[in-house]
Amino acid sequence: MQPPRLIPPLRSRTIAILVVVWVVLLQLFAEQTIAKEKKAVKQAAKTFAAKEAAPEPKKVTLPEELLAIEKKYLAAKTLEAEFTQRDEVKLTGAKKESSGVLMIRHPDQFRWETLKPDKNLLVSDGRKFWFYTPPFEAGERGQVIEKKTAEVQSDLANALLAGAFSKIHDVKIEKLSSTKFKLTPAEGVAGTVKTAELEIDPAKNVINKLRLEHAGGNKTEITLGNVKLAGKMADAYFTFVTPPSTDVIRE
Repeated sequence: MQPPRLIPPLRSRTIAILVVVWVVLLQLFAEQTIAKEKKAVKQAAKTFAAKEAAPEPKKVTLPEELLAIEKKYLAAKTLEAEFTQRDEVKLTGAKKESSGVLMIRHPDQFRWETLKPDKNLLVSDGRKFWFYTPPFEAGERGQVIEKKTAEVQSDLANALLAGAFSKIHDVKIEKLSSTKFKLTPAEGVAGTVKTAELEIDPAKNVINKLRLEHAGGNKTEITLGNVKLAGKMADAYFTFVTPPSTDVIRE
């Protein structure tokens, strides 16, 4: 009988090294897996804690008059109106009046075009907002600020003008009369807006005035006229194509 062949010393050392390397790799893999699992557990705990800490948004209870307006506006799908906006700065007492055209297409498209005294444009296609200021003089550059809709701090005024009252939350609604309503948003819900007052034209059953009081005492009053519902609107009204010589700021 021949004696069994022994593994050559060189091969045995190679096998030993491979075994050590394999053990080290298994250990590293196990450590990485454990680390990932710990991270996932921590993240899940943070998410759960955040959900527990942040209360669910409170739905508003709408008066009958606002429910009727919302039903009418949603059925019409579009709204077009002329607007006049008056702004008052409490600190300086300065007042400014502007006017233009408002266009809304439900559920989430919006166009606010100021024509006087200075032209500018705020438009949303439901995914993005653009605020465009054209050049004041020849040779100057215009500017457009682009934001995702989710990053816009507050759309309370837009929702109110659109009659989309069911979109608002954490807002107390007080009925002052059959045509006048006061809204007080919870802190942090509506940006700088502290209170809003909404008026309805009883003859046409449309929204015709919105007053906003901001933190610091600044005030804005928006009056709507020549309100038209259910008109046809081209998609081009609710998107923005950047003109030449325009600086683009994406936030």
